[in-house]
Amino acid sequence: MTSREDSRERAREVFRLTNELRLDLITGMQAYRLLQRQLASNPAREPVPTGIRRLCLTHIVIALAKWNELYKKYKAVLPQCVSGGAKELSRNIENRGVVNFRNKVVGHVWDNDTKQVLSVDEVENRLNEVLKGDLEAFMLWINDPTTSNPATVIGIIEGVHNQVRSDYGFTDDDVLR
Repeated sequence: MTSREDSRERAREVFRLTNELRLDLITGMQAYRLLQRQLASNPAREPVPTGIRRLCLTHIVIALAKWNELYKKYKAVLPQCVSGGAKELSRNIENRGVVNFRNKVVGHVWDNDTKQVLSVDEVENRLNEVLKGDLEAFMLWINDPTTSNPATVIGIIEGVHNQVRSDYGFTDDDVLR
């Protein structure tokens, strides 16, 4: 395979992966909002509200961590005009501790550094770092459903997706390859 063919194939992978990440983030957020509305109109006892919160937020954290992996593996094929925003998003995800939270909390019950089980308070404190203390602001950072904002996580990912589509002439069929 020539370098040009390899770049095109890698760009197709970016096209598909950004489509999936967009779907995962929007679905995680929408599920959270829909379930919160349902709980507001028909309250449930614990552990249901906590379980819903954990389900949706860990799903979102996993998707954000995937963006960091995508960026590291594919930054060389990202169109120049969107690479700055892509890099900044990756940096913001790192600064929030998203990847660390995924690695140490989402998939584990044991902290290998402290050699102890993670307590409820430790998990909440670590999640609070990711959220920067404000769940609603976190959700709006990812996507504001009331407006189109290219500076949100979804806006940046869509920008990369659309620019790759444009630069390589991909169609919706290319997300299936």
